[in-house]
Amino acid sequence: MKKQETSFSPRAVSARILCLAKTFPFVKIKRCGTSLCGRPIDALVLGCGRKTLLYVGAHHGSEYLTANLLLDFAEELCRAVDAGKRLLSFSARELLERRTVVLLPCVNPDGVALALNGTSFDNPLGRKQIGMNKGREDFSKWQANARGVDINHNYNYRFYEYKELEKAYGISPGRSRYAGEYPESEPETLAVCRLVEEFRARLSVLMTFHSQGEVIYYHDSPLTRQGARFLSRTSGYRLERAEGLAAYGGLTDWVNTLSIPAYTVEIGRGENPLPISMAPLLYITLREMLISSLAFF
Repeated sequence: MKKQETSFSPRAVSARILCLAKTFPFVKIKRCGTSLCGRPIDALVLGCGRKTLLYVGAHHGSEYLTANLLLDFAEELCRAVDAGKRLLSFSARELLERRTVVLLPCVNPDGVALALNGTSFDNPLGRKQIGMNKGREDFSKWQANARGVDINHNYNYRFYEYKELEKAYGISPGRSRYAGEYPESEPETLAVCRLVEEFRARLSVLMTFHSQGEVIYYHDSPLTRQGARFLSRTSGYRLERAEGLAAYGGLTDWVNTLSIPAYTVEIGRGENPLPISMAPLLYITLREMLISSLAFF
């Protein structure tokens, strides 16, 4: 596979995070952890309000457009604060006086690197990764981390029920769906969990971004119902509840058990990986939802 050093690669994401922190003194970088292959898992922290909103992207390697979406959001917010401008009807500066915004654009940098550039036998894990990919050198649809664990099944929610389903479906380490040996077994998952626990006492919402389907998944309960309707109204996305294998081990599933409203937003429509050319339109479509969520939650 031809190497793609695009603006969506883990290295480019890290460079953009660093650029925002250098350009805007009110932006802080929080190192949440490192991936299995040693890549940084960094969050941007903006604002000083008591209520904290957490936005998470790129759990799955082939869904790297979600990282770009969150970085576009961060950049527009930073520029508006710096210039004293309004976003929609809101003062950007006042929003960040009342809210703390934490953006974790890329949970799974190893998976993104695999989806963009594949692997090779020179890589210490390369031979095993090609085997997990059923001998294919094309990793463009790869979702898991570097050792074939689907991070969004690795959280502590109905985990061992899912392990029984793995046996029934013949799921093993590979491109997607394998949940790992135990909850939070992966450094990427652990990084997210530590971030959630750090802000747990004042976390007003968690939104995690995937692709594709133009749908928002949520647990239908008094905790989440009003927020779900708001997100659907401001995005135009339909609401659904996760079913089947998707209803086990996910980040939003686990966070909801902490009595924190959490939602999974599936951006765009098509087949993963979505075309890079869709990135600007995706941000335009979700801009209202992202900005207004800062005031709603």
